[in-house]
Amino acid sequence: MPQRGQPAGRRRRVRVRVRVTLRHSSVRVLIAIQARLGLKSRRHDLVAAFLQGSLLDDEVFMKYPPGHTEVGADGKDKVYLVQKPIYGLKQAGRRFQRDFFAWLKLPVDQGGAGFAQSEKEPCIFTRCVDNDTVYLGVYCDDIIAIFGDDDVGSVYDVFRTALHTRWKAEDEGELSDILNICVAHEGSSIKLSQPTYIDTMVDRYLPDDKLQVDKVQKTTYSLHFKDNITEALAAPPAAHSPPDPPLLAEYQSLDGALLYCSTVTRPDIAYPVAMLCRCMSRPTPALLGEAHCVLAYLHHTRDLGLRYESGP
Repeated sequence: MPQRGQPAGRRRRVRVRVRVTLRHSSVRVLIAIQARLGLKSRRHDLVAAFLQGSLLDDEVFMKYPPGHTEVGADGKDKVYLVQKPIYGLKQAGRRFQRDFFAWLKLPVDQGGAGFAQSEKEPCIFTRCVDNDTVYLGVYCDDIIAIFGDDDVGSVYDVFRTALHTRWKAEDEGELSDILNICVAHEGSSIKLSQPTYIDTMVDRYLPDDKLQVDKVQKTTYSLHFKDNITEALAAPPAAHSPPDPPLLAEYQSLDGALLYCSTVTRPDIAYPVAMLCRCMSRPTPALLGEAHCVLAYLHHTRDLGLRYESGP
């Protein structure tokens, strides 16, 4: 609704809290529990999640779009008072999460889901009734549900019904991917890998000729890796000898992509990636070649990953 512009010097400061998200290590814990106990999994997606939150007592104002300005009687431009979170607001994600987490923890007899929030990981929730346990992992608008029984009246069935009654959500079926992680159910085991993410990196960063040269690459780095790292670290600081901007941009971008892969499902590349990241501010063409070497290794071993068994 339109409101008068606020006088200069009376602007209200709004503290913006950053929303929390599910850790990758927590995803692995959920998958490990699922495999160990032989449970099932489902993924739910909240449609236009940020629009389903509320601002409560927050006051957020927005200017009129260009060409639609209205002037008040005092000669000042009017503004809108935002009544619901919309995409583009810094507060939107946090406000949705505040409402959704509160609903998850609200008792069932009060219209909530009745889950308990983990003290160590705020995006993990559990509910247990007569040995029927459901684990939830929440990442923004994606919900991972791990459960054993989905019959009518089970804890999961009650949660699923309540979720789709209170919120606009979609059931996306058995968990098959999350956060660029492929989740493959192979008998009694579950495998986490990132073949699609690796292929995307190859298409973006790895030259065709480099891919052909490293077609028989069996290790994550070359014989000259240590020397290349030592040479780069011994170079003058970037402030005195700034690197080539295109080289710097490509190197930092590629290292960041490799770092994500190494910390999620590919610990076998953790050492070379960690060493390459030490040279983020002073890359050399040789180090970019080493990063390409790591990526070529990933390309030829893209199906490797972490496997969780049902054993102890």
